[in-house]
Amino acid sequence: MAGPRAANAAEESSIQSDARPFGLDIASPVYASGSDENATTFLEYYSETLVPWVSTNLPEYTNNYTTSLRIDPSLLTLATDSDVRIYFVGEGAGYDNTLGFTSTTGDRSLIFPEASVNPSYNNATDLTKAAANVNFPLVPGDFVDLGSFEAGAQLDFFLIANGANGGTTTFSTDATTSPDGLTHAISWVPADSPYLLIGFEDLLGGGDGDFNDLLFAVAIQPLTTAPEPSTMLLLTSFLLVVLYLRHSSRFSPHSDPEQYPRIN
Repeated sequence: MAGPRAANAAEESSIQSDARPFGLDIASPVYASGSDENATTFLEYYSETLVPWVSTNLPEYTNNYTTSLRIDPSLLTLATDSDVRIYFVGEGAGYDNTLGFTSTTGDRSLIFPEASVNPSYNNATDLTKAAANVNFPLVPGDFVDLGSFEAGAQLDFFLIANGANGGTTTFSTDATTSPDGLTHAISWVPADSPYLLIGFEDLLGGGDGDFNDLLFAVAIQPLTTAPEPSTMLLLTSFLLVVLYLRHSSRFSPHSDPEQYPRIN
């Protein structure tokens, strides 16, 4: 894996959390929402499409198991050499959680050391006056460039529950590593979206199962629209990403819900 490329004309966020759970380094600084061309495109998508989608599909305190388009997030492999960027979408947690990642070609790194946002900005469509502060260091659309990865690299994202305040319980997109044996991360490609959306549940035992304790979007360069889920076994969501589907099953709007993990 190559190091993160300098974001094109992007500006670093004025607030950078100094939390470093487990002594892990950051992948790169957090860049400010809308501070380069791709980030501006994401903000437009966020306001026009993602906010209403999240409000409809991921309500607070609701078991958000759904048979709508879902992709197994634990087996994400890049099909070609690719740049990867992570956008912060929002959070509905009582904890100050930490987001990180690892890959088959590198060590564990932090993405958002303290993934906390002012609650008034969650699901807000007008972020023109949104500003981070020391208590809430992120705003929707803030992003981190993870770097350049070679074809075949596999990514795994993890959440450290309350990591910014010394928490150590860690959940991964690979459910087999969960300390309670439950699924704590699920993902979707909303209709006509160029982004993979991943949501985490941050409580042992499954909590309320709303999977919106931390929401982020994965962008692979170049961005393309995801194809229909029911037409292929290997879903190439961004042309550059292959998401191998566990048990050789298809995730589609008509998939049998009993095949996949529930949070009760």
